[in-house]
Amino acid sequence: MVSPPTSGSSKMYSKEPSGGVLVNVTHTAATPPGVRVRATARFLGQEEKFYAFEVVALDEAGEIGRGAHRRAIVESERLVRGARKRAGFAL
Repeated sequence: MVSPPTSGSSKMYSKEPSGGVLVNVTHTAATPPGVRVRATARFLGQEEKFYAFEVVALDEAGEIGRGAHRRAIVESERLVRGARKRAGFAL
């Protein structure tokens, strides 16, 4: 879980935390060992209770992957309760 994003649309200034629910990236080119890779995410907007992002990965020669990332707006306490229950911890 992370704090809400702080750039882009005004809808992203919400105090609601979010948790990642989808990462779908197509890898389009190989990167040699030792070469630096940079990734960026661009906020596309809010779709109901989800934040939508376009993600792009590049190395020194250009784009190596592209895809989508989605984050769900969550209630912190409910998320923690569910994670503790799933892990077998006492509530």
